[in-house]
Order: sequence, then structure tokens, then C-alpha cells
Amino acid sequence: MVELLNILLFVTRNLAALAIAAALAVWLCPRGSFASLRWMVTLALYVVVAALSTLLLGVLGHLRTGYALVLLLPTAAIAGYYLYRTASLKLFVPQAPAWDEIRRASPLLALTAGLGFIWFVKYTLGGTFLTFDDKTYHASNAAYWLLSGKVSLTSFSYQSYYSLNGELFSTWLMMPFFTDAAVPVSGLVFAAIFLLTSLTLGEHWRLPPWVRYVPVFLYLCSTEIMGQSDWFSDIDIGAPVMLMAAFAVGTVRQAVPSQEPANAASYRRLALAGLLAGFSVGMKVNMAPLAAACFLYLVLSDARLRRLPQALIAGMLFTFSAMLTGGFYYLRNWILTGSPLFPAAIGPFEGPFSLVDQAETTLFYSLRHGEFGPAEWRGLYEAVFEWPVSHALIALGAIVFVATRCWIRRDCNALVRSLFLSSLLYIALIPMQPFSARGDDGLFYVEGSSRYLTFVYLSGFLLLAWCLRPWKNPPFSDRLAKRLGLLAVLLVLFVLPFFIERKSMAVVGGLTMTAVAFAFIEWPPWRPLASRFQRWNGTHAALPLGVTGVLAYVAAVAPINLTATDETHISRWLYDEIERLPEGSRLAMYMDLRPEIYSLYGRRLQHQPVRLLGDGRPSPPLHERHNRDEYRSFFDYSYDIRQAAAKPEPEELIRNAREAGVDFIITLTITHRERDWPIQHYLLQQTGLPIYGQSEDAVIWDLRDMVVDGKHTK
Repeated sequence: MVELLNILLFVTRNLAALAIAAALAVWLCPRGSFASLRWMVTLALYVVVAALSTLLLGVLGHLRTGYALVLLLPTAAIAGYYLYRTASLKLFVPQAPAWDEIRRASPLLALTAGLGFIWFVKYTLGGTFLTFDDKTYHASNAAYWLLSGKVSLTSFSYQSYYSLNGELFSTWLMMPFFTDAAVPVSGLVFAAIFLLTSLTLGEHWRLPPWVRYVPVFLYLCSTEIMGQSDWFSDIDIGAPVMLMAAFAVGTVRQAVPSQEPANAASYRRLALAGLLAGFSVGMKVNMAPLAAACFLYLVLSDARLRRLPQALIAGMLFTFSAMLTGGFYYLRNWILTGSPLFPAAIGPFEGPFSLVDQAETTLFYSLRHGEFGPAEWRGLYEAVFEWPVSHALIALGAIVFVATRCWIRRDCNALVRSLFLSSLLYIALIPMQPFSARGDDGLFYVEGSSRYLTFVYLSGFLLLAWCLRPWKNPPFSDRLAKRLGLLAVLLVLFVLPFFIERKSMAVVGGLTMTAVAFAFIEWPPWRPLASRFQRWNGTHAALPLGVTGVLAYVAAVAPINLTATDETHISRWLYDEIERLPEGSRLAMYMDLRPEIYSLYGRRLQHQPVRLLGDGRPSPPLHERHNRDEYRSFFDYSYDIRQAAAKPEPEELIRNAREAGVDFIITLTITHRERDWPIQHYLLQQTGLPIYGQSEDAVIWDLRDMVVDGKHTK
């Protein structure tokens, strides 16, 4: 009964957010826009509405599903009435393309269907891949918000001061299950937004169908993108995709003539692009230069906005919209710490992450000081080219080709020029970005730079489609195209599953969906049926039912996805022991790296982690202590356990921990230091504390019934 109620709540909340997003898409999109543009804007605004609803509820301290329904349902009812009265759902039904064009694109369409099925299986049944960063701050922030019922700073890591729009969307998907079972769906949502962006630009550039699906095909079969899309918060995919959507909104004016005033359409387009670009910056701060480039493109590509008064109005409108969706974190940090970019020290703003600290973590610093050996060069190569290598060569080749067309033949439009220049700007900035070569543990992290290149590769995929636009008719026969397409189907569907879980299901399901899609297009009896369906006036009425069915399926398979996560990505002994601890236990952990806080919450968020300093005292937030000499300031991932001053007497450590309400302390071996234990492990051994459980690399110490200084601490 509880599971059925959770499914109902999950479906209802998401339907309400989608209804609001659809109404906003109809209102903000230019009149006469392509159906693919409205779908793209609807999905992008769905992400925005879900995240902002979570933020508003969290600020008010009522982050619960019931309050979410109270917040959204009245607005969703108004949005649904607006869509019904204006017959707006018909605007989401695309016009049927010529059947001959569809048949020419049949191999690529069939392959896309098979790859799409693989993605759908992977992100609804394959589990969540919890990276080290997920366990330390991405997922742990979401768990902290859900458990406390409000969006607030935590003392667990300095990343809680980051812009966390991606974590807000993941938190939305965690309600009402209080688990990460539905979180992988975010990878599907961002993939769908990129698909619709590609189709929208293809229609705007008047590309044949087989060209419009080329970027989608490259996206779906990129192992690097697939790997990033199943993390807890897909910020390295979501931020570039949302920014691509903002660029697309500024490009597509209208598909058919409209009676709407030109200035009104321009300002609405600016507001919509600002919402999406601001949300992107709210996911990753390094998207800010690209958001500025998006604004310049929007202004310079519209003759009505080039005059100074209109440009000033456009700038204020774009900035306000961007601040609405991405400015909360910077404003909060400014109020609490005096710096919008805390913990970084930039310009007049102070912070514990000094300019020297920032410089030492950059790729530019490492290259300049000759710290690269064979392993580091190999990591840099993998970061740039393993998307796989063929994708990297295609994307970078498209960017180079566009450069020759734009500056030698001067044959490119405003969007193509803007994407190209934005990619060059981003490539130039990557070596100077903090953590582009070294992590906060002092170790080289060059291979992590691959996620910084996502915007560049997505730009390259879209620019490739533009480069192929002269090929209205491919220079090969239909028969050869089909044979090559089917060969590609077999190669991709048999090779790609080796990079993902559930290999047999992916192979069989992908081949089946490819065969079904190919037969539907190529088998003649389907043609009149498909044409009749596309002319059916009730097509738009089937859309809500289809969306509801997908949401219900996602909610129903959530337990399966949760089990897959446990089986694949959780250390069995320690976290099985954590699951057996009494519900509501307060846990602390000592290790040399940033502790994996998310695991301490338990699978149902039934426990309460506590951050302790080296002497057992609770740790205050970073902005309250970074100027104190007795605490480390920024790279405090080790819970300050390596400080000489943090070696208290054993009784003092226990006394402080019990005063902080800690029930259990977990100590883990320092794995990259030849399995040494933290100093607190040896201090606890001297106290004679009972051990709740232990293995060769972890010990759970029981403080619940401890006597200190002759007093019972329970």
C-alpha cells in the first residue's frame, strides 16, 4: 500500500511540474515555433520547475512531498486549463515529414531507436553509479536536505557552498521514495533535451532527417557521455545540455508567419534563454562565460536588439531571468560569508581557497612547471580523445571545418559562429580552471578533465550536422545506405553493451527495437497506418496518457533500480552493517580522505551522520572557522585528523563525541597509505570501547553505553 502511494505521489508531482512547464513553453516560445522546440523547452523547463520547487520548499523548511503537491497542484490546474482552452496540446504534435525522407534515414532512425532502448534500460533498471564525489557531497547534500526538510549548508565539505541546481533536481527525484532509486532518470531527461535540440536546429537549418539524427546517434553511443549520465547528479552533462537549449531558443524564430509584435517575441525569447542559461550556471559555475556568450549571440543576431536602449533592456531581462534560476547560491554565500564565490578568493572577495591554491590545481600550472610524466600525458590524452576516439576526431574536425567556412569562405550563420567561438573560448579556459589537473587530495587528476570538455563535444556534434547540410541527397544509393546502416547497428549494439551493466538485456532489447523500427519504416503496409495516425485529431490527447505511463513505469521499477545500485556499487560488509544499526543512530567517520558521508545515511536515510573534528568536537561550517588558526581552512577533507594538535587524550575524544550525540564511530584504513589507520583508531583502542563490528579495513565502535569520568554517557 505504501509503495502504491509513493508511485501515485511520484506521478502526480511530475505531471504537475510538466503541465506548468508545457504552459510556460507555449507562452514563451515564439508563435509558430516547431513542435520539437516546444518539446525541448517543456523538458528543460520541467527540470527548472522541479529544481526551483525543491529550492523554495527547502528554504521554507517544508521539503516534503505533501507540501510539494500543495505548492504545485493549484498552479498546474491553471496551466492545464490554459492548455485545454487554447488547444495548445495540438502545438506539440509535429507535422509528418515526407515518407521518402524517412525511408532514406531509416538505418539511422532504427539505430537511434535501439540505442534509446539501451539507455532506457540502463537508467531505469541498471542502478545508480555513485562516484566518490557523489558520496562525499553530491548525494550527501541531497540526503541532508531531505532528512532535515530544508535546503541549508552542511559542515561535511566545502562543496556545500557550490551552486547545486543539479543536486536540487536529484532531490526532487528522490521524493517521495527517500532513496536514489529514480535519480538515474535525469540522464534520460538530458538526453531527450539534446535529442530535441538537434531536431529543432535540423528543422531550422532545413536539414534532411538523416542528418538531424547524426548528433543524437553520436551522443547515444558515446561511452564517455554514457558514463557521465549515470552519476548521481549529471551536472557535467546537464549544464552543457541546458546551455545548448538556450542557444537553440535564440536561434529558432518561427516556423510560420505570426501576427505577434516583433519586440515582444524577442524579449520573450531572451527571458526563456536567460532562464535556461542561468540554470546551467547554477549547475556549474564555469558555465558563466558561455552564458555571457549566449547573451551576446542573442543580442547580436537580432537587429531589433542592437540599439543601445533595447540592448540595455535585453541585458536586464536576461540577467534577471538568469538570476532567478541560478543566482540563489551566490546570493546566499554573499550574505553568509561576504563573498558570492566562497570558498574561492577572487578579486575583492576573500576566501580560504586562495589564488595560490587555485593556481596549483590547474592544468596550466602543471604544464608550466613540468610536472607531467608519461602517466600524466596519458591521462591528458584520455581526457581529450576517449569519447571514444572516433567521436573526438569527428567533433573536433567539425569545429575546424566550421572555422574554415566562417573565416575563409565567410559562409556560416550567427549560431554556428557563436557555437564555434564559445567552444574555442571554453577550450582556452579549461587549463586555467581549478581542479583541471589536481584534486583537493593533492594527487594528479588530469583524466577528470574529460568532463570539462562536454560542451565542446556537443557543439562539435551539432556543428557536424550543419557541415552536412549540402547533402540533401547523400552521395550513395539507398541500398548501400541500408547495408551500411545495418552493419553499424550490429557493431554498435554488440560493442556498446560491454561498457554498461545488464549486457544481455541491452543486446537483445536493442536489436529488437532496431528491428521493429526498421520494419515499421520499410514495410509498406505500415505507411497508410502511420499517415492516418499522424492526421488523427486525437493524437495530442494521447500525449498526457503516454507521459503518465512512462512516469508510472519509472516509479514502479524504482525498487529494482535500488537493488541494482546496492549490488553493483556499495561496499558490502560496512554498509550491510550500517543497515543493521538501530534506526536513528548518529554516526561519525574517521579516514584520511573526505569521508563518504552519503553511505552513513543508510539506504532509507534512517541515520544521522555527524562531522567531528580530530578531538571529537562537532565541526562548525567552513565560513565560521576558516580564519581560526586552530582549524585547517580549505583542504579539510581529512576531518583535521592529520594535525598534530588534533591528538587528544582518549577519554577527551570519547567525551567530546558523546556530547555531540554520536552513537557509533567508524574508522577506516587509509588505503593509499599502505592500509594505515587514522590516529583516532589507536586512541579508541586505548579506551576499551566495545566493537559493534569489524573487518580488515573498517571498525564500528559503539559509544552508546560508555562510562567516562565515572559517569554513564547513555
